[in-house]
Amino acid sequence: MREVAGGLRAVVPAAVYEHLVCHRRPVVEAVALHLLLGLLARPRRRVWVVCSAAYVLLHLGMLEGRRSLGVPNVLTIVRANLPALAERVGPAMVLVALFTDVADGHLSRRTGWQTRFGAQADFLADTAFWTDLVAAPGTPRALRVASLAAWAVPVAAVTATSLAPGRMVDVPRWTWFRPAMTVQVVLGASVLLEATRSAARRRPRPGRS
Repeated sequence: MREVAGGLRAVVPAAVYEHLVCHRRPVVEAVALHLLLGLLARPRRRVWVVCSAAYVLLHLGMLEGRRSLGVPNVLTIVRANLPALAERVGPAMVLVALFTDVADGHLSRRTGWQTRFGAQADFLADTAFWTDLVAAPGTPRALRVASLAAWAVPVAAVTATSLAPGRMVDVPRWTWFRPAMTVQVVLGASVLLEATRSAARRRPRPGRS
């Protein structure tokens, strides 16, 4: 273990090293989770998992003193990596995305696990999953525009706003006005409907060999 720590210290900046050392358990949890996701992902999609791991490891300071990632954040990270597992999960990944989106928020409130890390990761996970989903060929232009307005534009705005003060600005959220959730439901229903139609077209018709 000391040899690993010494090797890590030799290749990463001192500030990053101290950051990782201060969050040892979350680091181990994040690495283990992403290794599992990487094993499940197709080789050409593993770069997605690597980017997710890099983001998580560099933002553990936003856990606000928590000594673990926590179940809510694990669910969020899994949702963010569903595009890498698309070929294995299939259309069911839409249901997994919707379930984890509801479950992580519910669990974080019930268990007192609400952190800035969770808030930022939740929004970025939605952005990553849904914008990747609408990038698929055949997606109606209206849904692509709605996805861009619901996720990509806010992410760009928050990123630009965060550059000036040198710290991450929280994503604005409204209690009753949730356009992103509406787009999620519409996109999810569209994907599942198309999957149902495709299955029906492939099903042999009576009287035909």
